[in-house]
Amino acid sequence: MSLSEALSFLESIGKFRIKLSLDRIKKLTEDFGNPQNYFPSIHVAGTNGKGSVCTFLAEILQNTGKKVGLYTSPHLIDIRERIKIGGEMIGEEDFVSLLWKIRDKIRNFPDEDSPTYFEILTCLSFLYFNKEKIDLVIFEVGLGGRFDATNVIKPVISVITNISQDHTEYLGKRIGEIAFEKAGIIKEGVPVCFGGKSFVAWKKIKGIADERKAPAFWLYDGTYEIKRIISSDKMGFYIKSPKEDYEVFPRLTAYFQAENLAISILASELLRERGFEIKKEDIIKGIENAKMEGRFEIIDGKPRIIADGAHNPDAIRKLLISLKELKIHSFVLLYASMKDKDIEKVSKILFPHAKKIVLTKVEETRGEDPENIIKRSKIKKNFIVVKDFHGAFEIANSLCSSSDVLLVTGSLYLIGALKKVLKGAK
Repeated sequence: MSLSEALSFLESIGKFRIKLSLDRIKKLTEDFGNPQNYFPSIHVAGTNGKGSVCTFLAEILQNTGKKVGLYTSPHLIDIRERIKIGGEMIGEEDFVSLLWKIRDKIRNFPDEDSPTYFEILTCLSFLYFNKEKIDLVIFEVGLGGRFDATNVIKPVISVITNISQDHTEYLGKRIGEIAFEKAGIIKEGVPVCFGGKSFVAWKKIKGIADERKAPAFWLYDGTYEIKRIISSDKMGFYIKSPKEDYEVFPRLTAYFQAENLAISILASELLRERGFEIKKEDIIKGIENAKMEGRFEIIDGKPRIIADGAHNPDAIRKLLISLKELKIHSFVLLYASMKDKDIEKVSKILFPHAKKIVLTKVEETRGEDPENIIKRSKIKKNFIVVKDFHGAFEIANSLCSSSDVLLVTGSLYLIGALKKVLKGAK
């Protein structure tokens, strides 16, 4: 069977079918002998920053000589980006053969046990990492935590990056409700660290951790210091933990990465206490080597493009701070969003800063129509609507002068569409 046939099978499952329950993934993994129980893991949840923290931790642990797996979502271009070992995607042969094993297993499942797209990919990752005799795997939660398919693992530590409003139809609208869902990844006796500023969220997380006798650590408990370093030729961060001082100059230089790399340091120090040999040099080198597409990614050219997957109000605010640090106060905006995002708040924060706005659509099922974005935004601007992304990108480019910046943001699916266009242009 080919990769294209495998992808067709996955598409037939329905990419965005969400059924909040662990019953299906438990049945599926049990039928395969629970492959997720045969390697140590780290579990990362949170509203924003999960992907960055996972990437930092993977790089840090690879510097110690370990064979490290990484499971993240969504992908930008190739579905195999979600499953990596040592930074390399799962091969086509492994992906197809494991997917076909899963297909054969679920063929006779009753409808109520039929797994979702994400559950199938999660199980596939378990099988692959077990087959490859991995030393440790970092799993990024897909949605929430409590009922996420990844929540059948038994991690050595759990990480919750931060808590803000997103996916409110599934996770609730209040910070305490969202924190409760994210804290669902906390396991009996397994340490958890939290990197968000919200005391309401911390109180909820700490309460659940105490119930489960899990040691809990908070980045904002007063014992950590985070400072920005900006010199004439580079940008970085100074992080002081109760154990070490760190001065790092990462490739991921955006302002919002401060919290992400600080919680990665906290998690690394926790791992060290649990017997992992991680030196200060491993942590610094890992943070400085880490790279991610679509996270305040600067693409040089004419115009200069900044691509960022920010899709909720908190992420957009942090994006604007990062732009301000680069003395970018206005830009041409190419924007698209999923229907379930808080377009009302995002547009109020973001759109007034744009000199021109091009709206497009990048995901047929979940993507919001540009016309509806205009209605929901309630912002008076001269919007340009081009539903075809390729055409939208060309027009946005043409609107930029040689000194303008083109900001592409609103969704990681939008960044994926951008990457495909740029890849085709090379």
